[in-house]
Amino acid sequence: DGLQGVPSLIVEGWSGPAWSAQTGVDPDSTAVTGNDLISVSCVSADSCQSVGSTATTIGSALSAASWNGSTWKQQPIPHPSGALFITAASVSCVASGACEAVGEFNSTSGMTASFAAGWNGATWTLQSQGAAPPQGTGPIVGSVSCTAANSCEAVGSYTFDGINSEPLAEVWNGTTWTTQSPPFVPDASSTSLSSVSCTAANSCEAVGYYTDQSGGLVFLADLWNGASWTIQSTPTTVGATGSGVSCSAANACQAVGYADDSSGATETVSWNGTSWQAHSVITPSGATRFFLYSVSCVAAHSCEAVGEYFNSADAAFPLAEGWNGSAWSVQPTSA
Repeated sequence: DGLQGVPSLIVEGWSGPAWSAQTGVDPDSTAVTGNDLISVSCVSADSCQSVGSTATTIGSALSAASWNGSTWKQQPIPHPSGALFITAASVSCVASGACEAVGEFNSTSGMTASFAAGWNGATWTLQSQGAAPPQGTGPIVGSVSCTAANSCEAVGSYTFDGINSEPLAEVWNGTTWTTQSPPFVPDASSTSLSSVSCTAANSCEAVGYYTDQSGGLVFLADLWNGASWTIQSTPTTVGATGSGVSCSAANACQAVGYADDSSGATETVSWNGTSWQAHSVITPSGATRFFLYSVSCVAAHSCEAVGEYFNSADAAFPLAEGWNGSAWSVQPTSA
């Protein structure tokens, strides 16, 4: 817990039988509004990169840290020129010296833009300060997945009328980022992609949501085949956003999502290469509502999902659940 609502860093490691707290690194102990680590990517037990945000002044370096198996070390990302309220929302590594991070920032003029940065094992280097969307303004890139140092997909959304959003995707070829155009959902007022997972340059799954004609949220899944994006049919039991997806193979993915309201409804779906199937999620003991935000899989029968739950007093607690191929189970956390 941070002082007077100021967030502090929480880092935990999974050893197989249990989660254990680790000591994080505070990128800027003088920050007035605190620091966040939002995304992490590991290539081995002793090599991870984590990125986030540092809400300080214009020109502050972005929060980033590397894990060597025993300690976390600060690895700041340089800020885009004139940026304010910068967030590195996602990172993906294919080697200890090859990572891509994407995010967004607000400029001093009030405009929103996306950016990307690359890690070479020693320093972070900005690659772009916001690729232009097909139309409209306000591109937000919130997730990236790489299968090689020269092959990454990033997804997000952009605002085309100042209110509603459309899906956005970008591809990295090792030199430049190129904007793609995922299909719009017919009759949807808003569509957004939240998370992407790739197993090859021509095989990615992205999840998000769209708003139907009644104003309800619908879980969205898109498939990338190397040439184009295709909308897939998903079984949705509640009006939910797709918040996270992880694929261990082209025919083995798990996605998590939650209702974007006070109901706390949460769902998971799996991809078998042909169709998406819904699964029941276990409610944590004492929880009145709970949410799963992110998932990571090393095999079709081995996934970890994390999020948070709230008790009757509306106090928040970290949540971790494991997938064994047939069912989800709640795991104890140290916090």
